[in-house]
Amino acid sequence: MPISIGLEEVQRARALISGRVVRTPLVEFPAPELGGPIGLKLENLQHTGAFKVRGVLNKIASLTGEERRRGVICATSGNHGLGVAHVAHREGLRAVVVAPELTPAAKLSRLRDTAEVEVFGATYQESYQHALRRSREEELTYLPGFDDPLIIAGQGTIGLEIIEDRPETALVVAPIGGGGLAAGLLVALKSAAPRLRLIGVQAAGAPSARLSLRAGRIVCLESIDTYANGIAVKRPGEICFEIISTLIDDIVLVTDEQMRTAQKRLYRSAGIVAEGAGAASLAAVLAGLAGPERPVVCLVSGGNASAGEVAALTAAD
Repeated sequence: MPISIGLEEVQRARALISGRVVRTPLVEFPAPELGGPIGLKLENLQHTGAFKVRGVLNKIASLTGEERRRGVICATSGNHGLGVAHVAHREGLRAVVVAPELTPAAKLSRLRDTAEVEVFGATYQESYQHALRRSREEELTYLPGFDDPLIIAGQGTIGLEIIEDRPETALVVAPIGGGGLAAGLLVALKSAAPRLRLIGVQAAGAPSARLSLRAGRIVCLESIDTYANGIAVKRPGEICFEIISTLIDDIVLVTDEQMRTAQKRLYRSAGIVAEGAGAASLAAVLAGLAGPERPVVCLVSGGNASAGEVAALTAAD
């Protein structure tokens, strides 16, 4: 099956968003038990605390004048909405964010600073369907969280930075929710360095992309059981799955406990605050699930931890 997005689209996105996003650092993280340090791409230091703003900037740049006048709407567990609210506020656009009930209170509070927020649905999928209804009724442009070529291309700019900053990288490990981040990374990395391996990581309680990959078709979960709301998605996006199923090397699962352990390790060893989803890639490497290739880079996708997560990081064992 031909891939609908290529390296040219990712390079175009980088030219468009350059100077408007942080070129986040790629740092070394000590892991003596693994034989040497692990590279960490710190997207938790991005504007709004997560990688999502990259894709949002690329998407909003494509809107017509009339679409900008009417405003935008999105469904989000937090980070995509923060990106939409941030960009829309800077550009003077109305932004409506529909968030599921599992969204941490801290993220909702930040969203309300610059956007209209409606909490609706127990899962992302329910929020998504409601946001689509509102977009039709109010003539708002719906901004997908992951399943959109421009969103995917924007996220792929992270891959270009990894290759430029550490060209010897043999393995990249990244979390997967709906799949936009992994899809963008795959397009960029496999084009620039075809032998490089990319391993996706999902929560064991939300393995939609892994089950879909094994089945050879998109699988929708009946329920989700994970605290990592950033990757708590019932089904991968169609465009995302097209790319992931063609290019990814594997998808592995980590438990909530493994993610919590990785969060603590990041904070206590390096002072890095990551949310659960943001620690998933390191959790996989520490558990020996991602493969032996070195050098390895783990993507810390976001740092918008809930109050409970932060308390756990700072509490004594």
